[in-house]
Parts: sequence; C-alpha cells; structure tokens
Amino acid sequence: MTGFDPSTLEIERLFAATLGHGLRTVGITAPLWGSGTTSLAQALAARSGLASQKTLYVDLSTSVQKEPSLAAGGWQPSQGGPAACVHEDNGQPYDTLTLHANLADAMRVRDIDRLRIAFNSDLIHYRSIVVDLPPVPHSNPAALPSNIGISACEAVVLVNLVGAVTDENLSDAYEAIQATGTPLTGLVLNDRDAPTLGEEMAREAMRLRRVFPWLARRLSKQALSSKLLNTRP
Repeated sequence: MTGFDPSTLEIERLFAATLGHGLRTVGITAPLWGSGTTSLAQALAARSGLASQKTLYVDLSTSVQKEPSLAAGGWQPSQGGPAACVHEDNGQPYDTLTLHANLADAMRVRDIDRLRIAFNSDLIHYRSIVVDLPPVPHSNPAALPSNIGISACEAVVLVNLVGAVTDENLSDAYEAIQATGTPLTGLVLNDRDAPTLGEEMAREAMRLRRVFPWLARRLSKQALSSKLLNTRP
C-alpha cells in the first residue's frame, strides 16, 4: 500500500476491524517517523465520515512550540478544553483538532486521564475519533509521548514502512504498545518506498550493460515504461 485512499479495500478492512466494529477512539502510530501515519489516519477518518459517522481526526504528533499561535486554531491545553478548538469547515468528511503545545501545555497534556476525559467527555458528541500519534517508543520531538496517547485510545494500529523498518524497530514498538495495555488491532505495511516490479526488472536488465549495452538500455526502458509492471497494488 502506498497512498491511503479511503475507498480502497485495505482501508475498508481496517475500518471494519476498528470504527466499523464499535470502537470509538483508534490511535495510529509507527516505529519510525515518516511511515505514513498521517495519511492512514486521515484516510480512516474519511472512511468513517463517509459512513455518516460524526468523525474527528486528532493530530497529537506535533512538536513542542515556543510560542503557539491562537490564530492557528490549535488546541492549547492551558487555554481550556479541546471542543472549542475543533476545525469543522475543512472540506473533509471529518473535523480536525491539532495539538499546538508549548512546554507548559505539553506537561499538562501528558496525562492519560486528562486525555481520556478529552476524548470521552469534552468530545463525546463525536461517534468516531482517529488519533494521529508520534512513533513508538521513540517520540521525540513530539510534545506528547506516544505511550500516553496510545493508553488513551481503545485500540491502536501500527504502520510499517517497507524497506525502512527493522525487526528491532518492530519488536520495540510491539513491546511498548503491549506495555500500555491498549490492544494492537491492525498492522499496516506501507510500500511507498519499495521498488515496483518494473523498477526491479530495469535494475536487473542493467547488469547486462557491459556486454550488451544497447540491449540493457532497451530492456530497462521497456520495464520502466510498462504501466502494468509499475502499478502498485
């Protein structure tokens, strides 16, 4: 999976196993930064919204800011609850809430009970909440440690970037999630950076370039120009 389109079978299966199965707060995390958690979280939120479920996408992956701007429409815990900071008119089938925290705000929000109250009381009018979380277990420079965000959710989904994540990364992430007590309900493989079949064939064809340079170039060009060989599932 490369892009996360809410209409794809993969997102449909994830929705059916989480929000479509009665869960209300689902966290999306990864072993590494840049694994595609935001794209997946937004696609899942969109799928929920398209099912006529009032849905909120919450971004808790932001870093500590020296001077958060009130004009940015983000949630600053020191200024009050999250409900008044929700961005509703964003052109998507879901509303958005983004944590904009300075150091003092970050200390306030690093409280599992406070987050649970935010999700289950302040934001109770939402049928579904999808939480975009920083990597686990190494969350820096995010304002909120991932284990706290995970603990406040009913379930968590782990996104793994193919070709980047190692067995050690995956093991560390799994153990950290287990320690929170929150069930791991999904494992998503993001092959965004993995080569297509056409790219692999082109690479192999170029091994012939010293003996048959013209043939190597021709085969490589054909492999790269093939729509079938370069279409990701």
